[in-house]
Amino acid sequence: SYLAYKALRAIPGVPDRPLYATLCHLSPALLMAAACVLFFGLVRRRLREAEGGDADRWAVALTLVLAFGTICFIYSRSAYAEALQTFALTWLVERTIEAGRRPTTSVLGWLGVAAGILVNAKLVFVLILPLCLVYIAAQRRREGDLGATVLRSWLALVQFAALLGLALWHNHLKTHSILDSGYTMRGGLFSGDVPAAVHGFLLSPGKGESAVVCVPADG
Repeated sequence: SYLAYKALRAIPGVPDRPLYATLCHLSPALLMAAACVLFFGLVRRRLREAEGGDADRWAVALTLVLAFGTICFIYSRSAYAEALQTFALTWLVERTIEAGRRPTTSVLGWLGVAAGILVNAKLVFVLILPLCLVYIAAQRRREGDLGATVLRSWLALVQFAALLGLALWHNHLKTHSILDSGYTMRGGLFSGDVPAAVHGFLLSPGKGESAVVCVPADG
């Protein structure tokens, strides 16, 4: 978005503020479009395996529902973080399924990249990673090559460790602590930290997320 803004700003007569406002939404839109492409591929593959009718047509229909019938439509033009999280999570699912089918060193390496990007997008997503490992282990144990898959996972560990180190270094730059993300408020409200997030998703009454409305004292 920034590079496109700088390039187009050099064109004479282009209004600055509308250009800036428009291109602020470019990166989220591209990330959400990429997430929809990944989702389309996942659905089409699943339908083809199930031998269910016109897989391509159903995959397109379900992808359109995702794009225009869910909050993804809002996130595609709003905050960058939510679009990045959606893309990274969808990519992680796609890479996990592919690693369960074809656990080459390259496929596992890209799985490590997807996992590292997702954790950088939001640290609480680290809770999902054990489920990915369990799925891959179950698939490869069924095929009888779990041990070989573990040996081929060295690149995934290197890639994930590098990106996890980046996230911890980022924390240190912001808060002088590798474990404190800085995305906190008093009492854990709207916190991005893992303990507060687990409490919010699993133990909070009624909803996983809540909001506080502040009303002025005069009414």
